[in-house]
Amino acid sequence: MIQPLVDFRSRLAPRQKSALDASGILTSAIRGFALTITIPSSSAPIRTPRTGLPSSMTLISRLSCRRAGTRFNARGIDDDGNVANFVESETIYWAPSGVCFSYTQVRGSVPIFWEQQTGLLPNQQKITVTRSPEATQPAFDKHFENLELSYGAIHVINLLSNEKSNEIELSNRYRRHIKSSPLNFGDGKGASREHELIKLTEYDFHAETRGPGGYESASM
Repeated sequence: MIQPLVDFRSRLAPRQKSALDASGILTSAIRGFALTITIPSSSAPIRTPRTGLPSSMTLISRLSCRRAGTRFNARGIDDDGNVANFVESETIYWAPSGVCFSYTQVRGSVPIFWEQQTGLLPNQQKITVTRSPEATQPAFDKHFENLELSYGAIHVINLLSNEKSNEIELSNRYRRHIKSSPLNFGDGKGASREHELIKLTEYDFHAETRGPGGYESASM
């Protein structure tokens, strides 16, 4: 929202920049969520010397602004490799002994070019793939190269349905692009699976949690 002002600032002389910064008019905001909870020593996941002091668990989620939009109007990927509704969630555990552990997950729209119609009944919105595999692969590769630079090797968890034809099509395309990614198999000549930087697990979340167990069934 403040990009025009940021562009204006970039053209100012150093003294004018300092004056603008001192005014406090440029305020950046991160849309997301943050919470820290205290964990009693008796419930701590890591047992430490008996200090009796509690540990803490922090969750920080950040929503990207690079391909923002409402659910049905923002889907898929753009030419710069940004995906819709991209969220980074970091869980941080800290213990009084000084142990600190961080685990990060990211989620986002399926990274191919696709759209979804609005205004229809739930679960009946038509999905349209808008580009060929050949025209999609460069943006797909850019997306995962950026992820690999930021986080290292990637394990994709695909939660799409294996029963709905629309979602099956997205999964098929997703699988094909992962196999074609340059992050896998190096140059493709004799590289082993140990050199894969993208791995894939497909888990039909809705089917697995449909029964009486509900979301608890996903604990597996």
